[in-house]
Amino acid sequence: MKKTFKYISLCGMFLLGLSLITFTACGGDDEGNQPKGTENGAGNDDDDDDGSGLPSVGINIENLYGTWETVSYDGKAIDLSKEEDWPKWDKFEFKEDGSFNGWSINYNGDEGIRGRQEHTKLGKWAYDATTKKAKLYDLVMGYHEVKDYLNGKTDVQKIEMAVTLSSLSATELKLTIPGRNAFASPVTVVMRKTNGGGGDDDEEVDDEWEDEASNIAVVEEDLENIRFVIRNEAHNWQAVIQAYEFVENSPRIELIVEALNPQQKAKITANDMQHTNFWEQAFMRYTEQAAGEAMTAQENVKRLTISGVMLRQNQFADYEEIHEITIDGLNDFRIPAGCFQNVTHLEALFIGTRADIALGKNCLPSSVGFTVYVSTDQQYETVAEYQRNSDCRFGLEWLK
Repeated sequence: MKKTFKYISLCGMFLLGLSLITFTACGGDDEGNQPKGTENGAGNDDDDDDGSGLPSVGINIENLYGTWETVSYDGKAIDLSKEEDWPKWDKFEFKEDGSFNGWSINYNGDEGIRGRQEHTKLGKWAYDATTKKAKLYDLVMGYHEVKDYLNGKTDVQKIEMAVTLSSLSATELKLTIPGRNAFASPVTVVMRKTNGGGGDDDEEVDDEWEDEASNIAVVEEDLENIRFVIRNEAHNWQAVIQAYEFVENSPRIELIVEALNPQQKAKITANDMQHTNFWEQAFMRYTEQAAGEAMTAQENVKRLTISGVMLRQNQFADYEEIHEITIDGLNDFRIPAGCFQNVTHLEALFIGTRADIALGKNCLPSSVGFTVYVSTDQQYETVAEYQRNSDCRFGLEWLK
């Protein structure tokens, strides 16, 4: 049985404690034009609809379309390099068709995984033409709950909630969230747009802010041949997602994470993992574009190659479908704690590097039989010692 979702961002927890709290838009049109139905104080509800299906509420609602990420929480800037800020971060997506998505960072280590951006909110958003209030409804909350719902489970809890929309421009959204009880102070959350349409003012998204948030860029996208490449701004590593074979017209996907300069060490940072172009987020966007349905790399990668890039703890802990892992590169390499612990379909781990290796606690799966292939005496001794001190029962052979 799957564990209950244990970590919802603080913003999400405030929302979860609320029910039908007003989320009223404030501020006027920059040009001095009054929204339809409010000219000269008029309040004819029949004139509220501007033709888009959304009532006017004193701001350009089209600005809300797109994806937003938290940049400050209660007046303090969010720094994702600091783990204490992870619970304060959210990403919201308001689609023009009325659907809503939200993402949070796993900060509690549910199932041994920490620091990953996860889909934790799924529902709809709408404005009430009569009350000028907006709400989130049919809302599924929680990583496991959203995942189950997307996989076809119907008996999931859905809630309805609302927050105060303090201000909105083409690039900035400010939310005032009431406290969870009558004695708690409201919290102000500022979000910046990371993609999506602007309003009539056609403001551009602040690219400099996006660069400061993280440093991943898409450098190649080939839908026809199923190949997608992302690279960090420092140009010391890249990730390649591609099909390596087709079985019954279905592609088998591999992920290659490689250092661009084999002589130098590269590493994946916490900020990298939260960027919208990190491989997991990029793969979802890529598959939605190519196949009309968003899929996760976590559930589709069958073959993984790591070449000269330092991984984070639990980096691939939940990539259950991986069958084959290859470790390569010129520098010493450590498989960090928990890195592959739940890769339940693993058949072979190839250690192709001639450099020394180290194995962190619970870095390999214990529930499946697989074979580790090594290239040096040091590697053989290290893997054998790990096996003696753990519950893992795998084969150990020399790589030919």
